[in-house]
Amino acid sequence: MPTAAPHHAPAQAIDPVASARRMHQRPGPPNWLADLVAERMAQRLAWLRQQPRHWLDWQPNVGGRAGHQLVRQHHPRATAYIEAPHHTQATRAWLWQGTAWPTAWQRWRRARPWPGHPAVDLLWANLVAHQAADPDALLSAWHAAMAEHGALLFSALGPSTLQGLDRVAQAMGAAPMHHAFIDMHDWGDALLRAGFAEPVMDAQRLTLTYQSLDKLIADLRAAGRNLHPGRTPHMLGRGWLGRWRQALAQHLPRNAHGHWVLDVELVFGHAWRVPTRAAGASAQPVQATGRLGQLLGAKPSAN
Repeated sequence: MPTAAPHHAPAQAIDPVASARRMHQRPGPPNWLADLVAERMAQRLAWLRQQPRHWLDWQPNVGGRAGHQLVRQHHPRATAYIEAPHHTQATRAWLWQGTAWPTAWQRWRRARPWPGHPAVDLLWANLVAHQAADPDALLSAWHAAMAEHGALLFSALGPSTLQGLDRVAQAMGAAPMHHAFIDMHDWGDALLRAGFAEPVMDAQRLTLTYQSLDKLIADLRAAGRNLHPGRTPHMLGRGWLGRWRQALAQHLPRNAHGHWVLDVELVFGHAWRVPTRAAGASAQPVQATGRLGQLLGAKPSAN
């Protein structure tokens, strides 16, 4: 009797209800991490030799306003679409906040809700992928949205992110403080499974240093959500916050200057939407390292 083919989805344990809530959130205040990652991801736009006619920003309510504006500046003549099904009009208005009053032509040209067509030549997804409960399904949706020879640019957090918080949680006997993140090599394999070609993966590492625990806690709150299925399921009071601050002070790693340290791994990927490969064809993801990684904007630290 033949056995079923094994399922090779990336190992990412995420609460699907919490993930959906995160994806469907209304756009809010600027997200410092999303904006920083978008600036680095936008450097890859120079790799696109063909100007897109249509491009799609996948859930800018999660990925941030800065990235959307950077793509628009790089491809001003392309028609922009957004995929934010639960807060489309709020997201469209939010994307214009902080800019000069647009002309009538600019208002007409602003991002449109994406109805599922036309197929887009560029799909941009900033810091969305690591928050998806089913990464393979997300990649398949991206593949279906794109035209042949279209380019995918995306970013995610990697597995080295916030490992210092694991030490704090262990010392407190607390529930996990963040969900697991997928390795860039697994993302490359998943892109091939979804039908993309020539995926190029790159990882960069940020070392964030803090003199103030208040600033550290504020940055953690602004950067994202804990989607771990084993996270504490209820609100935590001021007593717990006090114990957490004490555990952070005692157990979070410090540098030579006595500043608290948090590591963040950034994973960047781009790939191409090409016609379906012939049976038996194979490909391998490419990892950008060394000088290429430096040219893509890698920096040793971010204070």
